[in-house]
Amino acid sequence: MKSWKTSSSQPFSAWVSVLEPGGPLALPLLDKPPPTTFVPSSRTLTIRSNIFIWNRLNNFGFKFLHLKTFNQEQLVNAFCCIQQHGIANTNPTCSTLAALKTCIINNMALPFQTMSNCDKDD
Repeated sequence: MKSWKTSSSQPFSAWVSVLEPGGPLALPLLDKPPPTTFVPSSRTLTIRSNIFIWNRLNNFGFKFLHLKTFNQEQLVNAFCCIQQHGIANTNPTCSTLAALKTCIINNMALPFQTMSNCDKDD
């Protein structure tokens, strides 16, 4: 599902159904019988955040939300910052996490970079 067109569209309904117990992203609990599942809170938060943003934009008259490029460049840059440390940084400190936060914020403020590994959608 790359995009939502309207709140009643099939992709939007599929994202909402993901949040239901036993939905497509539900994972089996190891200490419970196999039919019991849950959706990890990080996935739930991400999906709920996207639904919130879509509802706000839809109220302002937006008809389309392209999820493929939604914050993709910032996430790529954040993971690049993490990978630069390799396995040498197995015990991060508060200052390390503060530096990562600074990298993320700075990369969000920059325009689309020509040397990035993301393709432009024309």
